[in-house]
Amino acid sequence: MPMTSVQLLTLTCFCYVFPRHSNLITSLLPIPSDLSIQLPNTLTMKKPQSSATLTDLGYSHMPRGWYDAQGSGFSIDYGRYVGDGNAANPTRWAVALAGKTDQYDGSYSEPDNSLLMPNCWGIQSSATLTDPGYSLMPHGWYDAQGSGLNIDYGRYVGDGNAANPTRWAVALAGKTDQYDESYSEPDNSLLMPDHVCLRGNQMKSLIDAEWPNTRVSNQTYADRTYHCLSVQNAKDIWNKSGLGGFKWTAESFDCDDFSYVYKGTVSKHVYELKLKIPYTVGVVFGYNSKEGHAVNIFIDEGYNVKILEPQNGTVIDGKDWDYKPNFVLM
Repeated sequence: MPMTSVQLLTLTCFCYVFPRHSNLITSLLPIPSDLSIQLPNTLTMKKPQSSATLTDLGYSHMPRGWYDAQGSGFSIDYGRYVGDGNAANPTRWAVALAGKTDQYDGSYSEPDNSLLMPNCWGIQSSATLTDPGYSLMPHGWYDAQGSGLNIDYGRYVGDGNAANPTRWAVALAGKTDQYDESYSEPDNSLLMPDHVCLRGNQMKSLIDAEWPNTRVSNQTYADRTYHCLSVQNAKDIWNKSGLGGFKWTAESFDCDDFSYVYKGTVSKHVYELKLKIPYTVGVVFGYNSKEGHAVNIFIDEGYNVKILEPQNGTVIDGKDWDYKPNFVLM
């Protein structure tokens, strides 16, 4: 439930005071304090279409897949053959362009089929990434190309002899060559165990990109690394929380309390499963011209920012929330 004007005033004070009293937490974060830093390309990159607009996957027996139609450098446009094969609706190549809502852009021709990727962002799968490297040496997913996401896989490969020396090689997203040697081994703290893992500064970039006209200046990340959470898992955890049986009660159990309980349930879920990395779930406070409100925020496995209303378990895209966010706590 929305907050009163008095509660909103209190929240505003809390939002600006809390970070200054979080020296222990903020000192652990991989987020530069320099506000003039250049954030990853995710801020300006167009977002791939989701199932909300991309409903026609095309013919499965004909070429289709994700590729770079717009020249972004990443496989975030989905092309395939569509149509009924008649004069009224002929079979044709159509592309669901990232950043658009029209899934039938007909201004592109079918590309070389080797460029068509089975998944968004062109993350290499077992079809091309067959060499995981040495398990006892540094390896993992990281952002080699500057996408702002950990979608490139680097590791040490080779036999250790002159003919095939041990070396750092990267399976770049959007490519089929798993042995790109033009990159050096990065700081090992940047290597993630999965491509759906994000660091705090990467999450900040995604959140800022979701609300480009609103500066979410207060964002606090208590952990170094987070694992993306699917929408279905987010809903399943809400069902487990028991919040559906609680009623909003002014002051003692209102919107912020609902969001705290859901966040706590997620943390408990991670603990019970003995997971090593927490989920990308937090609490977000926002406001509009009438009131303030608190809900939960998370990033799904497609790198989409989602809002979960803990009072009823519904999930929407962040951009569709009726409030402007001003504080995020992960």
